[in-house]
Amino acid sequence: MKVLIAGAGVSGLGAAKLAKKLGYRVTASNQTALLPEQTTEFKKYCETIYDRGHELSHLKGIDQMIVSPGLASNHLLISQAIKQKTPVISEVDFALGHYQGKVIGVTGTNGKSTVVSMINYLLNALGFSATAAGNIGDPPSAQIAEGRTKDHMVLELSSYQLEQSNTLSLDGGVFTSISEDHIAHHGNFKNYLDAKLRIFNAVKTSGLMLYCDALAPYLNDRQINLGACEKEQLSDVAFAGKTPINTLLSARSVSFATNTDVTKCIKLLAGFKGLEHRIELIGTMAGQPIYNDSKSTNAESTMYALSTLKLEKCVLMLGGAGKGEDYSPLFQDPSVLQEVVLFGKSADEIAAHADKLPALIKISKFPTLKNALENFATIVSRNKLPVLFSPACASFDEFKSFEHRGAFFKEMVGKLLD
Repeated sequence: MKVLIAGAGVSGLGAAKLAKKLGYRVTASNQTALLPEQTTEFKKYCETIYDRGHELSHLKGIDQMIVSPGLASNHLLISQAIKQKTPVISEVDFALGHYQGKVIGVTGTNGKSTVVSMINYLLNALGFSATAAGNIGDPPSAQIAEGRTKDHMVLELSSYQLEQSNTLSLDGGVFTSISEDHIAHHGNFKNYLDAKLRIFNAVKTSGLMLYCDALAPYLNDRQINLGACEKEQLSDVAFAGKTPINTLLSARSVSFATNTDVTKCIKLLAGFKGLEHRIELIGTMAGQPIYNDSKSTNAESTMYALSTLKLEKCVLMLGGAGKGEDYSPLFQDPSVLQEVVLFGKSADEIAAHADKLPALIKISKFPTLKNALENFATIVSRNKLPVLFSPACASFDEFKSFEHRGAFFKEMVGKLLD
C-alpha cells in the first residue's frame, strides 16, 4: 500500500506515523516549504517529501490519499484523486479505522476544547480510561501509532475535519455553540454550518447527540437528514440553579455514556481546573486580576468570556488577524468597559465597530501586541481595573497559534505581576 499524505502539519505527521507503523509506503506533500526540524521528523516515516506545493504528479502510483484538515474539499489534488478513483480519506477517518474503543465527538464554534477536556476529565475521574484528541492538538492517528490510546477517545472536531470525514462513527456527539467563523475557508455561513451539522449523521443510532439551545433555530430551518441517533437539546437552566452550558453538556454526555447520575457528574466537575489560555487568571497587578483568554479567536468567544467573568468594569484587549466579522456586539454594553486596547492587524477594523462607544471610554491602538504590552503597566495604573486579554481574532498576524500568543502574553505580563 502506497499512500500520499497531503498536508504536512501536525495531523499529517500523525498520519505518517500510523501509516508507517501499518507497513505502508508513505509520501508527503505540503503547500509551503517545511522547516528543517519538520523535514527531519517527516523523514523518519516518509520515503519522499514534496514541500513546494501540491502537484498532480504526486498522485502517480498512489493507492490512497490521506488529507489533512487545511485542504479545501474542492482542492485540485482531491478532485484529481477522485477523478482517477484513488480513495481519499481524512486523517480522522484513517485513524479511527484502526481504533476499537468508544468515541465521543465534540464540535461547535466556541467551547469545543473546554468540553472535550471536561468530558475527558470526568471519564477518568469516574474510573474509565480516556484520552482527548483531534483539533485540541493531539491527532488520533499519532495516539494510535504511539500506543497511547485508552478505552474512550474524546475528539475535538473542527468544521474542516467534519467536512472531510465520510466514515466517521461516534458513540456520542456534542454541539457546543454556533456563530459565524471560518468564512474564508467555507465561503459562507451556510457551508460552515453544513460542515458542522455532519456530526449528527456520524453518531450511531445507539448514541446520544447533545446540542445547545442556540443551535435549535438553525435545525428547525434545515431540510436535511440529521441522523437517526437520539437527540437532546440543552440549555444552561435545565437543572435547579444555573449550570453553565459547557458543564451541562459535558456532564450529560458522560452520564449517558457511563450510565452515571448526571448530578454526580456535575459535582465532579467542580474539580476541573480549566484550560490554559481560556479565561485563565494568571495573577494580579496592583491588586487587579489579569485574565489570559488568548483562545478567543472570534467575537462570540470574547462575549462568552465577558458574560462568564461578570466583571463590573474592565480593560478589554482585542486584536490580531480579523476574520471580517461584526465586532459591534462586543460594545453593546459599554457600562462594563473603561478602556479598549486594540492591537495588531485588525486594530482599525475593530475600532470602526467601536465608533459609537461613549467618549468617556478610552480607545488605545498599538501596531502589535508587543507594543501594547510594553505599555501594559501604564494601562493598568491609569485604570486600576481587571484586564481581560480576549483578542476575538486569530493570532496569525504575529504568532504561530493562540497558544504561542497566550504564552507571549503571560511571559511579558508575568514580569509585572504582584
